[in-house]
Amino acid sequence: MNARIVRLLMLMVLLVAQHGLAWSQAGEAELAEQYYQEGEFENALNMYGKLQKKDPTNRAWNLRLNDCMLKLNQVDESISHLERCAKKNPQDFAYPFVLADSYRLKGDLKSATALENNAIEKTIQTEEGFMLAGAFLYQTSRNNLALKTYTQARKTLKNKYLFGPEIANLHTILGNWKDAAREYIMQYEVNPSLASSVTQSIMNLVRPASGAAIEEVLLESVNQSSSDPNLRNMLFEFYVLTENFMEAFVQCKSIDKVFRENGMRVYKFAETMRNNKQYKLANKALDYVIDNHSDSPYYLKAYQDKAINGELMAFEKIPVDTAAIRSAVWDYDQLLMRFGRKVQFYDAMYRKSKLLAFYLFDLSEAVAELESMSRLPLKPIEQAEVSLLTGDVLLMQKDYNKAVLKYDEVAESFKEGQTGALAKFKQGRLSYFKGDFEFAKARLQSIKDNTSNDISNDAIRLFLLIQDNLGMDTSTFALERFAQAQLWVFQREYDTALVVLDSIAYAFPNNVLADEILWEKANIFIQQNELTQALTLLDQIISQYPTDILADDALYTKAKIWDYTYQDAAKAMELYMQFLRNYSNSLFVVEVRKRIRELRAVQP
Repeated sequence: MNARIVRLLMLMVLLVAQHGLAWSQAGEAELAEQYYQEGEFENALNMYGKLQKKDPTNRAWNLRLNDCMLKLNQVDESISHLERCAKKNPQDFAYPFVLADSYRLKGDLKSATALENNAIEKTIQTEEGFMLAGAFLYQTSRNNLALKTYTQARKTLKNKYLFGPEIANLHTILGNWKDAAREYIMQYEVNPSLASSVTQSIMNLVRPASGAAIEEVLLESVNQSSSDPNLRNMLFEFYVLTENFMEAFVQCKSIDKVFRENGMRVYKFAETMRNNKQYKLANKALDYVIDNHSDSPYYLKAYQDKAINGELMAFEKIPVDTAAIRSAVWDYDQLLMRFGRKVQFYDAMYRKSKLLAFYLFDLSEAVAELESMSRLPLKPIEQAEVSLLTGDVLLMQKDYNKAVLKYDEVAESFKEGQTGALAKFKQGRLSYFKGDFEFAKARLQSIKDNTSNDISNDAIRLFLLIQDNLGMDTSTFALERFAQAQLWVFQREYDTALVVLDSIAYAFPNNVLADEILWEKANIFIQQNELTQALTLLDQIISQYPTDILADDALYTKAKIWDYTYQDAAKAMELYMQFLRNYSNSLFVVEVRKRIRELRAVQP
């Protein structure tokens, strides 16, 4: 046979043998691990023992073999095994740490500590070695030893910034809040470009147990480097996150003055305060911008936002706080008198008109404001909004023909989109008020299925109200009377509306309008600040019609009365929790959950 062929055959035999050995070991390792996972530690010990003899340097098998010994309470055998492994692999940092655990199990604490200290302080001498040892200790939940290893690395290698993220993470795990915060600050010091990520890391540390410690570290840092804007910002962000809003405001003003931010941060802080319903503090921030930054791009915005905050404060209470509404109107007047009725102040004029019409019922003043707006070169969509609001005021003044013309004008100009949908809704609502139910249904049908429009929910509700009542019988008398009562409510003729609503309930006791009548009456009493009567009616809806469309509205309104008007947090919380249990699919769920979180945050 050719010598070359013989060599090839021999090589193939050798390769097949090696592959067979590899496959054999792989199968044995898999079986050994299966025994271990199933708690058959005797079998696992035997299998890993065989594997270890074939490959004495395989750390994974050596450590698993050690685990089996400890599971079987063979502590002495474990120590002997690990000592042999450490002797054969002197550069492998893992064995001293695992061996120390076995010494502790035997009660030899001195030898255990000596092994760990020797490995950390003498054996490991390179950055890579410290990195691998620290990672091993962290992965095996030896967090204190991992921390000690990384800290020793700084001493051995004379670099106080080494392993900053790892050390910060370990301090966090161990609850060393000050040390964790200081580590993040050090990361910023060595690399200021990390300001944003470091700020986020420190904010992630914040929790009830850590707040005081983190504040102390941030104050130290700011005092040591008072000219550093990023450190100041970290302290500011901390105060906002912990809802210490007054301190945040102090820092905010200080940053603005020192670093000449021209009111930008203070204005954004005011926006944050509005989102947190801290309207008074928001206005203090806006006043600061007004008083100190007349040349700022936020100056005029601050004037307008003060009035908006006044509105929002007014809407916090049930019923709406009319004194706060008047104050908001006054704020809008101050802005308009000072800077003139210009296109750029369209929003202020429009909002003022709505407040005058819907909340103060000062229709002549509302009309005057709307007329002055209509003479300005407004955008088409702004002119349409003015026309629709004018139509509402005309409807309140019982000038139905002119109201219809205003609605028709906008509906014709805006056949699609939100503005057109709103015009069609107002057309349908007016037809409903006047008893033309078929035309009302047609108008509402055209927009109710377009869920992209905010008005679609109102359209659906009114459409269903008409359809449900028209389907009962051929008589529309009850629905006509109810629509008339709602029109009188819209026109603020509450006493007349109440008489009509009571007459419907008396004449048609089993009518499907029963819950609607209770709801309408409850809202009238709310507007008249007769909350006891309103709550009685809301309770009737909740108990008698728990699955009908108005039940969630009733319970949500009741909770808000106890929350914002009576300011009984315990009762409000009870009602909000009841709401979540009973109406988890309601549109109000998001707001309810948010309010529950807010109430919990302030409870002792």
